[in-house]
Amino acid sequence: MVADSETAMRWWNVLNADQMVAALYGAAATDAQREAAAKMYADLDDATKTKVNDAAAEIYGEGGHDSVGAWWETLDCRLMRVAAGDGDIADPASPFCAHYPGSGAARLLDGESKAWVDVVGLALLGREDVGVFPADSEMAMRWWNVLDANQMVASLYGAGATFHQRLAAARPYADLDPETKKKVHDATYEIYGDGEHDSVGAWWETLDCRLMRVAAGDGNVADPMSPFCAHYPGSGAEKILDDDSKAWVDVVGMALLGRDDPGVFPGGG
Repeated sequence: MVADSETAMRWWNVLNADQMVAALYGAAATDAQREAAAKMYADLDDATKTKVNDAAAEIYGEGGHDSVGAWWETLDCRLMRVAAGDGDIADPASPFCAHYPGSGAARLLDGESKAWVDVVGLALLGREDVGVFPADSEMAMRWWNVLDANQMVASLYGAGATFHQRLAAARPYADLDPETKKKVHDATYEIYGDGEHDSVGAWWETLDCRLMRVAAGDGNVADPMSPFCAHYPGSGAEKILDDDSKAWVDVVGMALLGRDDPGVFPGGG
């Protein structure tokens, strides 16, 4: 006798009969397959229950999903359709072969499809809420919230920001919509770079001109004329940050790195 899977049972029992059949067999289901699959989990025969358990395990993946959106973004087009009970093969035309809002991807789930993804995701994951997607980043929050509104817009969109981009970006971190939050996260990880920085100066010297401007909220393209496209005092480079620019770099650097002081540069500390 095949053992029950709580994960599989939760997921399977939110699907309707047609979705059950589609998840296992797609549009090509035989009458016998349809009859076997279109049942609540407790009523499945062992062979069909095994298929359901395997499908649930495949769509669940490796686990550790902190939101429905984070889970959904681990799936490919075929598994998106299986999870939603829409089919068992990849079909780019399916409304479920789309990404979760906030992912930053080009094709996003429409409102109706997202609502159903939330239902199946909550069931599969055993959650009572969909969770925050993308998940908050303390580092991004620290950096973003020291910028003023104009600097926020400049970091993401530069001088060419549209009215809607400006409206979306010029907000504290907690008020950002998911898509804009994703952009803030991407910008944060890009300016933070690869590793542990032992001072603001050491961090600043890892940036090129474009990222210097992004970090400072001065723009999002390289501009050698920007006062922020300059090196940290002590670097030995030819163009050094002026006092006002250095003071602001220290503010954003301490926020990004979570430091109480800029540290000693060169030499760490």
